Amino acid sequence: MAAATTHNATDILQAASGHFHGVGMPFKFLRNGDVLNRLVSKDADRASSGKFIAAYPDSEAALQQTLVELDAMIGG
Repeated sequence: MAAATTHNATDILQAASGHFHGVGMPFKFLRNGDVLNRLVSKDADRASSGKFIAAYPDSEAALQQTLVELDAMIGG
């Protein structure tokens, strides 16, 4: 379930937000399926393409741990 689409975005957000809240990591996400569709389309601006959730860890160690834990939860 690596890539977010309108079909799986809710599941991905639920898993990721549970993790972020649990570890106290700030994050933001797209709240609109239409915007998500535009950002994952082949014509999307590459600078913002595919950014459904953005997390803000306070260290590289926190980033590494988060990536490992999210991969175990949602894969990819």
